[in-house]
This record gives sequence, structure tokens and C-alpha cells, in this order.
Amino acid sequence: MRDAVVAVVLRLAIIALVLLAVLAGRLLLRRWQAVRRARVLQSAWLPEVSRGEPAVLLFTGTLCSDCLVQKDVLAGLAKSAAPFRVNEVMAAKQPELAARFGVQSVPATIVLNRDGKPVGVNYGLVGGDVIAAQLETAFGEPPGAVA
Repeated sequence: MRDAVVAVVLRLAIIALVLLAVLAGRLLLRRWQAVRRARVLQSAWLPEVSRGEPAVLLFTGTLCSDCLVQKDVLAGLAKSAAPFRVNEVMAAKQPELAARFGVQSVPATIVLNRDGKPVGVNYGLVGGDVIAAQLETAFGEPPGAVA
């Protein structure tokens, strides 16, 4: 009987350790993504893309089903929001640009203000509400504004 109790306690301890490791890994991943986003927001200007109006860089891949969904989200926003430019970038064909914005998987969207300064960085599929809020920030910043 005592051996059975010890075995159950040992199994529960192992499960708890595995759960703790998974949670710690998840927290570290989120922190790493936040640092990557902050670095992009501070340093990766691209004025030649915006040309005086907000723009969205959409990093895609050839076999990416989420990229198609992200394109649809952006197309829906284009119908309802103020005008903005969408530039689709094949990440594998422009690795230096992908690296500049910390893109390691697709889809990824980078929202640029009128001056080409990133105001939103999204890794993975995001909803229209997230990008719409970032576009509001992009439209709200007057040309030449430095945050």
C-alpha cells in the first residue's frame, strides 16, 4: 500500500514539474517576442515603403494557409479604413528584410506610419481589430513625428 502511495505522489510530482516547465517556457517565449517587437519598433524604419501614408508589410510564404486568411483580414480593413498601402513580402525571397523586422515565421504584419516608422508588429495570424488599432496609431501620428 505504501509503495502505491509513493508511486502516485511521484507521478503527481513529475506532472507538476512538466507543467511548470511548460509554463516557464511559455513565459520565456512571450518575453523574447516582446523584446523582439520592441527592438523592431525602435530601429527598423522603412520610409521608402510608406511614401506619406500608412502601410502594412505582410510577410507571407508559398504554402501558408494562415497567410491567405491574413490577406483577407487586410482586404476587409482596406474597405472600411482610411487608405493604407499593403506590401506583400515573400519572406523566403527577402531574408534580409525579414531579419530586419525579426520575422521568423509567417504570416507576420508590420504596420508603418506615414514616415515608415513601425507602430505595430504582429507575429502570427492576428485579427482585424488588432491591425485596425495599430492603423489608428499610424494615422494619428503627423508626418515627421518622433515618439
